[in-house]
Amino acid sequence: MATTSVNTDRTPFQALEKYPDAVFITDDKKLFFGNDGDVSIEYDEDGNDVLAIAGGDIRLSDTQTLQFGDGGDTTITHNGTNTVINGGNIIIQGGDVTFSDTTKLYFGDGKDVYLEWNGSKMLIKGLPIANPGTSDALFISDTGASDLRVSYG
Repeated sequence: MATTSVNTDRTPFQALEKYPDAVFITDDKKLFFGNDGDVSIEYDEDGNDVLAIAGGDIRLSDTQTLQFGDGGDTTITHNGTNTVINGGNIIIQGGDVTFSDTTKLYFGDGKDVYLEWNGSKMLIKGLPIANPGTSDALFISDTGASDLRVSYG
C-alpha cells in the first residue's frame, strides 16, 4: 500500500490535496483504516456518486444520534435498550416488512392494543368492546357464543 505525504503546497490531482484550511481526498481515492487496510471510505464519483464505506460495519455509541435532513429533523437514536425513530413519516417502498413469530406491534403510548402473529393465527389484543353506532371505526363485539363478530360502522 502506497503512502502519500501531505505538505503545505497544493499538489493538484494527487490522492490528497492540502490547502491552508482543509485537506481533500480526491474523487475515487480511498482512505484506508487498519494495519492491513481492512476498511475504506471513498467518494465514488465515477460510479454512483456516493460515499462508500467498505470492509466494516458502522457503529454509533448509545449517546449518539443519526440525523437526516438539512435540519436534522428526523433522527434514529438507541439508548442501550430501545431504538427510537423520531420525526416525519416512515414510508417503506419496494420491500416487505417482516415480524418474527410472537413479535408484537403495539399501538398507543401505554401499549394497550397490539397485533401478534403466534405462528398460526393473527391475534388482536386490547381492543375495547364498543357500540357499533359510531361511524368510521372498527368494532368487535362478543356475542357470548364461541364466535366473534367484527363490523365496520
